[in-house]
Amino acid sequence: MAGTWTTPRTWVDGETPTGAQFNTQLRDQLNYLKSDPVFDGNVVVSGTLTANVANVGGNATVSANLQVNGSGGVNGSLSVLGQTQLGDALADSVNIVGLIVGAPLRNYTETRAAAVVASGGFSCDCNQGTYFTGTVVEATTVVIQNPPAPGRVLGITIIFIGNGNVYPVYWQAPVRWPGGVAPVMTGVSGKRDIVTLLTEDGGATWYGVIVGQGY
Repeated sequence: MAGTWTTPRTWVDGETPTGAQFNTQLRDQLNYLKSDPVFDGNVVVSGTLTANVANVGGNATVSANLQVNGSGGVNGSLSVLGQTQLGDALADSVNIVGLIVGAPLRNYTETRAAAVVASGGFSCDCNQGTYFTGTVVEATTVVIQNPPAPGRVLGITIIFIGNGNVYPVYWQAPVRWPGGVAPVMTGVSGKRDIVTLLTEDGGATWYGVIVGQGY
């Protein structure tokens, strides 16, 4: 005779579940695996692992391909012997807290972001990208937000677009220019000036390079 279910549904030694109880247990387990599986130990997959949400408490080893369409968290080590796809759209974000060492790149792209131009400010947020464009419409102060921590190096590119007048451009953070002279931006409407800035001390100092003007 079938025993009484405990909470949560686990088998009791000597209990014989009915067919309905077994089917319910199987259904609930499949729903659990489909919705939000959490693995406390190691996960070994011989084929392709596809998950809408992946959260692995231990180590994960995938012998073939790994695809995570939602958010993926591996607290231990992740080893993938085949291809790896993180995210399924260009807008997805992949945050890597640690270091990537010895990764050979075939190609990569950088995110282009529009500088926020308002009230004499020309704001570039490094959390949004590394390539910024904006039209200079008045005397402007360039503000660079969220630079990396000291010890990390970041280079950004800024394209200033003229609107028909020459306006002074100021820099909130100290920028060192070749020869100590900051560039005068082109005022011709639609023309572009390209500047690259590099920092290695958390944004306390930026090294400016004039790539070209009047494009």
